[in-house]
Formats: sequence, structure tokens, C-alpha cells
Amino acid sequence: MPPKPHSRPRSPVLVIDDDPDIREALSDVLTEEGFRVHDAADGVLALEELARLPRPCVLLLDWKMPRLDGKGLLDALQAQGALSGLTVLVHTAVPKEVRDARVTRVLPKPLDLGIVLELLDSQARAQARS
Repeated sequence: MPPKPHSRPRSPVLVIDDDPDIREALSDVLTEEGFRVHDAADGVLALEELARLPRPCVLLLDWKMPRLDGKGLLDALQAQGALSGLTVLVHTAVPKEVRDARVTRVLPKPLDLGIVLELLDSQARAQARS
């Protein structure tokens, strides 16, 4: 199904989650809503994707993952000087565990897709103004 003819952000959304069902569901919904979506199963693969994607990018980031978790990914991006311009939306089953100033917003699992779409639209409007 082709994306809806919305005026969505031109920057991609990177969905990072070790659960393939969550990645697929989020990717499907966001693509259907007109977003360009890429995905990664963990922070290591996310770093590879980010090296290839145009900037800026929205990260929809699971906080707890094997190999390289959300905090580890943000640490690596900060060390590379690559956090600037990124909007980081973290989703986790335990929101109180995420205390990181680099995170734009923490969303509890299960995700409310309406809130996710609202945040992505808000981010797109902010990008358009800058």
C-alpha cells in the first residue's frame, strides 16, 4: 500500500527494537502514515543505519536491548558527535528507569500510536520552522 499523501517530514524515522513484531508493526503503521521508516534490531545495527541515513533523524528507541541498548547507543552517538539534530523518543516497559537528558520523550510500552504520531508530527512542524 503506498504512503498516504500527507506532508510528513522528509527525514527518516529509525525504529530500533529487538522485538521483530514491534519493529514490523511500528514500521508498517508509520509507513502507512507517510513516514520514511528504517529499522534496526539493536544499537549496533542502528549505528550502521544512521551512518547511511540523511540527517536529521527521529529515533524511536527501545531502551533495553541486547548487544547495545538505548543508553549505549546514545553514548556512542554522543562520542561521535552525532546526537545533534536527533529527536530521541524512547519506549520502554519501565519508563522510570530512563533518566537521560539526551532523550526527548519517554513513552511507556505498550505504545500509544496516537501519541507517537502526534510527537512525530510535532517534530516535523518544528523542523519546518527552523
